[in-house]
Amino acid sequence: MRVLRRCEDTSAETPNQPVARPSDKPAVFQIIVFVFLLKAALLAADPQPGFHFGDSGAYLATALAKWIPPDRSFTYGFLLRPLVVQTHSLIPVLLLQTTLSALASIVAGAILLRYFGASRRVAVCFSLLCAVEPLQLMSERFVMTEAVAAFGFSLFVWACLEFLRSSKMWLLLLVQVIGVGLVSLRFSFIPVVLLVSVVLPLLSAGKSRLRSRPLWTRLALAIVASQLLLFGYRHLFGFLSYGPPAYLYRDGDFLAADMAPLITPHDFPIADERTALFQKIHIPLDGIDSRRLHRWVPGGICDAILQIAHGDEYLANQLARRTAKRAMLRDPLGVVRVAAGTYREFLTVEKIEWALKLDQGQFVSPTPDDVRMIRGWFGIDVSNRRFDSLTKRWERLAVPWCWLMVALPLLYAVEIAARRPDAMRLDLLLLLTALCILGTAVVPVEIANPRYLTPLPWLSVLILGAMAARLDLRLRTAKARSQTAFAT
Repeated sequence: MRVLRRCEDTSAETPNQPVARPSDKPAVFQIIVFVFLLKAALLAADPQPGFHFGDSGAYLATALAKWIPPDRSFTYGFLLRPLVVQTHSLIPVLLLQTTLSALASIVAGAILLRYFGASRRVAVCFSLLCAVEPLQLMSERFVMTEAVAAFGFSLFVWACLEFLRSSKMWLLLLVQVIGVGLVSLRFSFIPVVLLVSVVLPLLSAGKSRLRSRPLWTRLALAIVASQLLLFGYRHLFGFLSYGPPAYLYRDGDFLAADMAPLITPHDFPIADERTALFQKIHIPLDGIDSRRLHRWVPGGICDAILQIAHGDEYLANQLARRTAKRAMLRDPLGVVRVAAGTYREFLTVEKIEWALKLDQGQFVSPTPDDVRMIRGWFGIDVSNRRFDSLTKRWERLAVPWCWLMVALPLLYAVEIAARRPDAMRLDLLLLLTALCILGTAVVPVEIANPRYLTPLPWLSVLILGAMAARLDLRLRTAKARSQTAFAT
């Protein structure tokens, strides 16, 4: 009878405010112990730092020389600075990122316990799955933003869910602060942060209070706070870069390459230069496989626009951005076709196997400056790297996991629709966030790259845990009822 009563109590939890069971604290402690032991063992088995050039070289240049890269995060480099300047070692970076990744796994388990009514075994199981998830596990060893960003995103999701549970205004503000921190680490977080600033207050109201004054107060507060923080970040980036306010100074170049299959001469904003521009483009524009070449190779659209701008990189970026936006507005169905093509690449074995190797840095060699900097400062020779470590071999087996990640938001939507009367606002938040992340990984990108899915690996484990928690609850309830019926 105790089993039945516990199951009935859990199932009676309201969708908006699940009840934390008395056993949650011991379960969280158990998760902490298991996750840290597992992470420590894996770090001992594979303690070698990894590099993805030229991102890693740019981040280390920021850490060592305070250089502000025009097309990448600078906050990550400043986070690395106190860890590497005095120690002349990357071991502190690995320790920090492993710790943050472990904390993200613990946060996932705690969220399952607190907000989705998961049993101890489900929460522990999915925390450990999060700890060994291949993309996150490999990112812990790389001088890249992914591990730090995934931890920040776990706090972002926690703050969102706690706000939906309690409606405390300081949590709504905390969400915006964490959001701008995420944007400073990865430019691709902007759509998620903007979406949540609107959706979170709306979800907090419920259907019966859409016209209430508190709802509109929260909505105005979230939007204003988000925009002010993003405004401040743009000006900070411009101040440190001795340039105009911006998120990045190469966002237009990336977007023009991403949308190259849609661009026609009429999309270039300077009419007198359209013919000259397209005479300088020697790479075909109509194939989605050529987009990466258009960003980095001479004869691509970005190189052609830079020539039209007479080498002025800031002007070239502006022209590229305006060109891409005009093409997207002119042909929105074309944007959908490009996104669909990228999505199909995520489901192609050869494409993802190649991309996983690319993420390990196998196809991009360090520059001579990178080799000298890393050898001189850290004593590591990156001119002869190996790719057979434990985490790299594990990551190369992640093709089916990548398929599941890109399919999971759609499967989750079906699962929510199937139980519509009982769907929680917490589920809707996770679903919308997952769809937004997936959108940023298939629309403004040049290839289907698992690295661009960050932080979807962490979120996917959380979503699977929430679905497993509901299944486990139904099974326990059915078992308890059958035992009670047999006993009577």
